[in-house]
Parts: sequence; structure tokens; C-alpha cells
Amino acid sequence: MKSLNADLNKLKEDEEKIQTELNHFRRIPTQFKTIEAVSHMIRYMKRGEAQTVEEALYFWEMDEENRSTGK
Repeated sequence: MKSLNADLNKLKEDEEKIQTELNHFRRIPTQFKTIEAVSHMIRYMKRGEAQTVEEALYFWEMDEENRSTGK
């Protein structure tokens, strides 16, 4: 149990560090400065679906819109 708590605390610390770094990245609008959104944007870029941060944001917005409308 101690090991699991230590691992959980480490993950929380890592998440806080990542979020702090994201807050300094100006090309990403505030509402998209989440680990989830950035993870998806990275995936779009790795797959070659997006060439720029702006394109990746566009795809993320479209996916979110489709998800919310059930398409």
C-alpha cells in the first residue's frame, strides 16, 4: 500500500510539473492547456495528420465537437 501511495504521489507531482510547463507555452490557448488535449495534439502530429500546433488544435476541436454531438 505504501508503494502505491508513493507511486500516486509521484504521478501527481509529474502532472503538476507538466501543467506548469504547459502554462508557459503561448501558442496553445488556455482552454487547451491540459495534458489530455496536448497528448492528442502530439498524436496528430506524430501520425502526420497535423504539421503545426494550429492544425493539431483544429483537429482536437473537431474531435471534441464530434464527440459532443455524437457523430
